[in-house]
Amino acid sequence: MFGSLRARRFGELAASEQLFDAGLALLLFLYGQAHVWLRLLTEEGYAGGPRWLDSLVITGTTLPLAFRRRAPLAALGAIMAAIALPQLFSHAMISAYAGMLPALIASYTIARNEPGRRVLAGLGIVLAGIAILTLADPAFRSANEFTFEAIVWSVAWLLGWGIQARERRARQLEGRAAHLERDREARAKAAVLDERARIARELHDVVAHGVSLMVVQAGAARLALPEADWHGPVGEPLRSIEDIGRQSLGELRRLLAVLRDDDELLLEPLPGMDQLDKLVAGAADAGLPLQVRIEGDPEPLPSGVDLTAYRIVQEALTNTIKHARGASASLTVRYLGDALEVEALDDGSPVARTNGNSGGHGLLGMRERVLLYGGQLDTGPRPEGGFAVRARLPLGGDGW
Repeated sequence: MFGSLRARRFGELAASEQLFDAGLALLLFLYGQAHVWLRLLTEEGYAGGPRWLDSLVITGTTLPLAFRRRAPLAALGAIMAAIALPQLFSHAMISAYAGMLPALIASYTIARNEPGRRVLAGLGIVLAGIAILTLADPAFRSANEFTFEAIVWSVAWLLGWGIQARERRARQLEGRAAHLERDREARAKAAVLDERARIARELHDVVAHGVSLMVVQAGAARLALPEADWHGPVGEPLRSIEDIGRQSLGELRRLLAVLRDDDELLLEPLPGMDQLDKLVAGAADAGLPLQVRIEGDPEPLPSGVDLTAYRIVQEALTNTIKHARGASASLTVRYLGDALEVEALDDGSPVARTNGNSGGHGLLGMRERVLLYGGQLDTGPRPEGGFAVRARLPLGGDGW
């Protein structure tokens, strides 16, 4: 759909350009013919040929402009031939507006739009035409005429070359910006995938621990039954729970082997909000003045939510230490019964964390973790200055 839209817009632009060129050619043609037959502004140009020849010259210099974009070299060649060749036989009129101006416009068009070889070919056409004029008409041999011609033609060609060079640089910059944008998006997607894999590795321990408890409790409940009931209507379901649980633990181990990096060792237990004091102490050791406030009554959190809240605080403090050295920060943890809120504020510069050039993807990681539990995340500059990270994690239900 977008391709067809661009094609339609390109077609409309091309049609408008052709219409403009045709109108310009017609306007100069009518002016030149009026100049010939009505003798308007007789002091302009070089009059001397019969009117039919003057009229033919005007036709040859103006109408090719209608095709200056579609066939630029042919248009310039026709215009220069119409100007120069009649001078070999008679001094036909060369009007500044209906003769030289079309040639300058055609030259500018080539210099602006064509590649280097075609530009040189166009320049050769112009030089050949000027050489014929110089040989055929003594008026073109004066120093003043030579200087005037050199200045006018140089301006036309240099103007076209300059615009083409500027447009080429603009296209290069646009292409480079598009490449950088694609690269940034690719790196962001890769960071999201890496973060999801990291979350999955961490949640493996949470799930494995829960399944292990289920297996142990099911086995304990089965052994608490009389031995005669182990194969009864209660014992058999408990045995089935044990068997399925052990199989699930084996599959979880295989899943972890797929997700784990070759050099990664998960030897330490996963952290939670009960280790918040250590996290705050580490931030203080790194030189970050930090005020901590706990609101509400702390309560045991679901394992996944506990880990997610800890990682959000860890990433928020790390971002402040990394990108806002010398800033101070505050951390508020709110236990609301049905939700846990975490708010990390600092008074440092937010630029490095919002312009996409920091090289890190901590905010993406936060968002992935919060969305996993159906929570809300708000990050960005503060109106009073600094940066804010606010997260809300629901505690009731599964978060879906």
